[in-house]
Amino acid sequence: MDRTTAVPHRSQAGWGPLWELYVVVGCVAAVAVVLVMDHDKLGRALVAVAAIVVLLIWTFTFGRRLLYSRQFGWQSTLFAGGVLAILAFALWFSAPATSLLPVIFPLAFMSLPLRWAVVATLVANVLPPLIVLLSQGSDSPDLGYSVAVCLMTFVVSPVIGVVITRTALLSEERASLLQDLAASRAESAQHAHEAGIAAERARLAREIHDTLAQGFTSVVTLVQAVESELDTDEDAARRHLTLIGTTAKENLAEARAMVSELTPTSLGDGDLVAALHRESERLAAETGIVMTVTGSPTLPPLGTAKDVVLLRATQEAFSNIRQHARASNASLDIDVTDGAARISVSDNGVGLVSEKAGFGLRGMRDRAEQVGGAVTVGPREGGGTVVRIEVPT
Repeated sequence: MDRTTAVPHRSQAGWGPLWELYVVVGCVAAVAVVLVMDHDKLGRALVAVAAIVVLLIWTFTFGRRLLYSRQFGWQSTLFAGGVLAILAFALWFSAPATSLLPVIFPLAFMSLPLRWAVVATLVANVLPPLIVLLSQGSDSPDLGYSVAVCLMTFVVSPVIGVVITRTALLSEERASLLQDLAASRAESAQHAHEAGIAAERARLAREIHDTLAQGFTSVVTLVQAVESELDTDEDAARRHLTLIGTTAKENLAEARAMVSELTPTSLGDGDLVAALHRESERLAAETGIVMTVTGSPTLPPLGTAKDVVLLRATQEAFSNIRQHARASNASLDIDVTDGAARISVSDNGVGLVSEKAGFGLRGMRDRAEQVGGAVTVGPREGGGTVVRIEVPT
């Protein structure tokens, strides 16, 4: 016998409370028919009624789970065989038990694969006249009734079977689609969650690189300067120690701001140009580089996100000058054009070693792209490097 995948949920198999009610109502109607038509044979009629009750018990105890799950196997075969045996027993004692056939057909089609269900309904159609012939003979008055009912149900049973089978298949397909949809949604949610985690990690990495890492780099650079100045230039060493303390405090403030998801502490007063001037002064104080700031004294309101991009990119450019440029002069130019604000940082150092440089350059570009801006890095005329950060106004 064919087997199919189990469909455990009620709504998937097509069987449900309405079918249960149908079976109960059909059996009650069959009991009424038997008692009315065989009232003169009350003893035999009561035996047939008992058989109908047994059919109900058989269906709601052993068959109910099979009908809901549509698990085709030896258990479903046993159930269908039991249904036919109970029908035959009821017919032996009362020919009007033929009225059970409309109940038998759905049970057969829902418990067996289609071709075996067709066989079972054919057997059920043949049973009434066959049992009347065996139990009462060919001259029985019940034979004509049995044959007439069976001819009618023989025509109706395929229609019932097609409707039931089609309904069950559509229900199973719908359930499968719903399961696929649920799985697809779960997978999409998982991917979105993973993408969110990756984006947050990248954001935190940029924040740490552009704030804490640069601050610690400054501290290390200043400590090295102090070590060389302790015995030769005490005043310079003191200045650098003061800068170490200031840088450490600002790093601590940046860490707290990052935890609280606030704006950079350098932008605490909301003035980006002032913050850029302070960064330039710090670069000059820490390295001794001659620093020049030119361009517009103000910028139009850009919004916090764009202010942060310009500030962080400038800080990264200054960090590269500290660590790699070996420059003696650097400049910061603040420029506003129609539709854009541009920061240019240039130095007369050794120049750009590789445009594939590291995380800092990638972070600068990622930040700028997020607000519709861009970062370009290239050689400066006469030697050195120029970094341009541009965002729309």
